[in-house]
Amino acid sequence: MTGWGGGAGEGAGGPPAEAEFINEIDCQFPYFDRERALALASAACSISANAAFAVLFEVCNLPESAKAEADPEIRAAVLRRIETLLSHPLARVILPLAEGVLEGKPASVSERIDAMRRVAAFPGQYCALQVALYAADREEPWDDEADRVYDEIVASWERRGRER
Repeated sequence: MTGWGGGAGEGAGGPPAEAEFINEIDCQFPYFDRERALALASAACSISANAAFAVLFEVCNLPESAKAEADPEIRAAVLRRIETLLSHPLARVILPLAEGVLEGKPASVSERIDAMRRVAAFPGQYCALQVALYAADREEPWDDEADRVYDEIVASWERRGRER
């Protein structure tokens, strides 16, 4: 990962800085480095809500290689940083789901579906949608209903994009 210390604001059509940032942290978040993790959380919030939700997705859904050693305090600090800096209506929906995952209290299928339906009103917030979808108990069998709702929302966003 190369140095992200800030970023551009949102632009029309999804800013390149957002996509670059999200690709850069995908399964490469610094789960063991508090200073870098918090800097990335701050940078994400300065880029876009979608970038901030991408950071939440990363701290909630650890890759296998990081599960044994990821510092829960760093993950909680990242959540608090985003909670402080992100002023987006979906923060009230997504932050409690992320907090539940970090505390070992995943959301029920109905809670996840409700959250996804609320995210649907904000086209393009793919990372928020993913946090909601994956805020599940990893020990429980996967629920196809949540997947179906996710797919319906993504399809509706894509249709809207083509109609413009």
